[in-house]
Amino acid sequence: MSEAPTSSARYSTRKRKRNTRYTNDAFAGLNLELDQSEHETNAASDLDSASEENFTPDATREQLEDDDDESLENDTFQVISSEGEGEGGEDDLSNDELIAVQSDSGVDDGRVSQQKKRPGNPARISKRATAPQDGIHSRGTLIDQKNAHARDLQTIASFGTDEKAKIALLKGMDKWFDEITMPSRKSDAKGKGGMCHSLFVAEEARQLERTSGWDWYYDKDGREAFSKRQKNRPMAAEEARPYLPNLQRIRHVLIGPQSHQKVFNLPPLTYLNTQHAFTNVDENQSQKTKHKRRSWMLNAGENVQALDWCPNRSGTSQYLAITTLAHTQITADTIRGEPKTQTPGFAPSGPDPASIQIWEFAATQDSDAATLDMDTKPFLAALICMDWGGIMQMKWCTSLRTHRDEGEDTNLGLLGIVCRDGTARVLDITLPAVTHTGSKTTHCIHISSAAFTSKAPDTISTCLAWLSSTHLAIGHANGHLAIHDISQTLCQPAETEPQHHSASPIYYAPLSSSYLLSLHPLLPSHPHLLLATSTTGILSLHSLPNATTSHTSTSRTRLGTSAVCWLEGLHHILSAEQSQVLRSHNLRQFHQSQVITHTESVVSCMASSTLHSSVVVGEVNGNVMVIGPTRRIMARRTGGDHYAQRWFGHAWRRGKLVQDTSTSTNTTIPQSENTAEPTVPSSAALLDYADGLSRLTFGYSVDSLSAPSLAGKASTKQRPLKKKTNTRSAEGQPIHLTTIYELQSGVTSICWNANVHVGGWAAAGCGDGLVVVEDLCWD
Repeated sequence: MSEAPTSSARYSTRKRKRNTRYTNDAFAGLNLELDQSEHETNAASDLDSASEENFTPDATREQLEDDDDESLENDTFQVISSEGEGEGGEDDLSNDELIAVQSDSGVDDGRVSQQKKRPGNPARISKRATAPQDGIHSRGTLIDQKNAHARDLQTIASFGTDEKAKIALLKGMDKWFDEITMPSRKSDAKGKGGMCHSLFVAEEARQLERTSGWDWYYDKDGREAFSKRQKNRPMAAEEARPYLPNLQRIRHVLIGPQSHQKVFNLPPLTYLNTQHAFTNVDENQSQKTKHKRRSWMLNAGENVQALDWCPNRSGTSQYLAITTLAHTQITADTIRGEPKTQTPGFAPSGPDPASIQIWEFAATQDSDAATLDMDTKPFLAALICMDWGGIMQMKWCTSLRTHRDEGEDTNLGLLGIVCRDGTARVLDITLPAVTHTGSKTTHCIHISSAAFTSKAPDTISTCLAWLSSTHLAIGHANGHLAIHDISQTLCQPAETEPQHHSASPIYYAPLSSSYLLSLHPLLPSHPHLLLATSTTGILSLHSLPNATTSHTSTSRTRLGTSAVCWLEGLHHILSAEQSQVLRSHNLRQFHQSQVITHTESVVSCMASSTLHSSVVVGEVNGNVMVIGPTRRIMARRTGGDHYAQRWFGHAWRRGKLVQDTSTSTNTTIPQSENTAEPTVPSSAALLDYADGLSRLTFGYSVDSLSAPSLAGKASTKQRPLKKKTNTRSAEGQPIHLTTIYELQSGVTSICWNANVHVGGWAAAGCGDGLVVVEDLCWD
């Protein structure tokens, strides 16, 4: 039986659907006959869409057609219609079908594509973008890394188009790339390492800030206004006793080598050379191998609330301001001066006594390589007393300044404080010449009225930040920001009762819907940008003076934190989260973040410097860590390791509850070094201290924080920091647990010295009143 002839045409038994069509015409399917008004309307609607591509408002059709011609050379095709994939995922095109390509005019030009669609793979859309040109803006979305110009677009999005800023950034990265943790004291022959001012600000601008920026103070009666409105009077030691911490609360500190630790007894307002705890350990040990430290330990008396180094000090004398928790007994029934129903954080307190301690430290020499002079003992130079409640925040004015015509007195500068009575004030701190005669007597000063006072109605002040030598930003509990011009306020006639006079701000607007925790201006390169943190858990960046409309923010975290710092040399912002993570935010891509490292506990404070790239981080468990984020931020794809080093570890434990019935009869201010012989306690004797026992540990090695993926072992489940803990996940990685610690164990405040020749000096205050001051530079 002969077979019937078959037709040459091939038919498919599947239901016919519309085939996918490929073309090189970027305008295929579009109505190009639109008038100008319709074109502008469609362009405006495109700007409001949620596309992740860059937009070009001024692009013309000829530019896009030129781009299409370039794309033909790469044989890249674009899908303009895709509606027909079979149920099994196979393409409807047969192996023998060819796709005709139309020209820009819509007429078949005879060219055909022999490219075949592979079954099982979806149609690939080509994302073409023009090269970076003037007029192109970014919507802040992620950049496609497969784009041919992705690297150029990423550079523009990260560092901008300013060539001077790019050069300064590269210089900073090359200067501090080798400083893995601690800063270096001097620069080498190639200029790497060492201290320097911001590379983004010209020397002419800094010189103008030193001189003309302070003309209002020296030449326009600013200094005279402070001397007239600020009411100061000297106090005797007996009269200053209520402003001092409890002199009977002696701190017992366990310190020394791991196997030879001793207990030192530190009364309030005394100090200890930490090197004494590491000497005479083994007489047979050579002097070269003995542990040497250049650090002092102070006992401030109470929980350290804030501390800050005095800026613009070029000599050998450096000053550290310390404020502690007010030594007052507040009952549970009432809050001093306020009803019980009001919350202390949102209501002002009464006129409780408080004080600011000004400690003087000596440097070895007045040069670029100064270090702590361990032969010259620290000295409590002044005790500033006031009756405005405890001080919540305290900051010196960091604007560069050249002192003029001060005479024998020493003017330390302008100090901004936020008190618990809900008022922000500015004090002009001047040390009389009697403190420099060699008598070493603490000068007690009582300030009853400040020259500048700011109190917003129906709320209290919570934080402040210096924007310049004349402008001060103050945050409030209702989320509002107030900006004051101090020079304008002081030029007004003095009121009869200046203590009741509140300055009027030049700007007052809401920044957040809740309590403002801290303000951080991006000085000195971006004085118009202000970083704000609040209890909402949102970190926001604002542009002044339109702070309410020109702003951006990060994703919300569960808890609000004030642990934020600005990295001037890298143009990044470092923030801490409640999940024990340090994140870095690029200034131009603020909504994105990069994990720097993990910490052992929640970060309570951190500090950076404009003189170097090292960051010091304090935690609630008492650990203080120093990191160098340059490698992680600027060279994360090079495979180089990045590190961290613990400065010291602090812990406090409770002792036996012994009722203290003694009363203090000492009317003098102790200011001597602890010379009592330390004791070596037994295990049972560690609980015999009624006020608890503190422990400080030093001598930690450098830890590598490199992620395994950077070392060539790609894994998305591994954390970038290896922790020595017994709790591990199924993959063998450590699990970071969040727990609580004693209030006295945590690190409450931390700061770097702002003077260039001693920029490596750091100070850290703890919850039990101990303050550690050390030169962290390496030679």
